[in-house]
Amino acid sequence: AYPFTFGHEVVATVAETGPAVTRWSEGDRVILNPMLACEQKGEPPCPACRRGDVGVCRRATDGRGSITG
Repeated sequence: AYPFTFGHEVVATVAETGPAVTRWSEGDRVILNPMLACEQKGEPPCPACRRGDVGVCRRATDGRGSITG
């Protein structure tokens, strides 16, 4: 949905991992998702988050405020 923050895409290479990390390895290319859905912020989950559809969370933020307008 718009308005949307352009330039939010972040790509990186994993430099190192800790002993508890099992999903990534040194040298892996990753894309960072700046969006935080309500449940990921510790808020009660909205209907979309309860379904596991965090990509359509109506209360998602990009760290500065709403990304859905």
